[in-house]
Amino acid sequence: MRRLGLIAATVLAAFAPFQPTESRAAERIAHHGQLVENIGDPSSCISCHDGLTATNAHFCTVECDFKGSHSIMKDYPPRFKEDAYAPTESLTEKGIRLYNGKVSCVSCHDLNQPAKYHLIFSNNPSSLCSACHIK
Repeated sequence: MRRLGLIAATVLAAFAPFQPTESRAAERIAHHGQLVENIGDPSSCISCHDGLTATNAHFCTVECDFKGSHSIMKDYPPRFKEDAYAPTESLTEKGIRLYNGKVSCVSCHDLNQPAKYHLIFSNNPSSLCSACHIK
């Protein structure tokens, strides 16, 4: 448990320099008994999905670590791989949000969606994945 707490603190510290470039009011949403802001800042998500508070957040603590294939806070599209990714404009049309031009939790998750994992839309058959990954 102590190790997960240290990981969470490290992740939160890494996100500290990222401030939103847009000036919009945060949408507050009821989420598992908490009132949370839905602006896309991953530190808001990780503050609970650290493996300590939200104990079923294994994916967040393992895959969102800057090394995993779907880690957050990476530029979209990745440099020199632009041809393999859908244009940013098409993401917006599909409801996929970036945070300061980077992949964030809200790129795949929308707390307004009641389904399990709050995916912005169904991933069957890999439709959410192929919204970004085109090659």
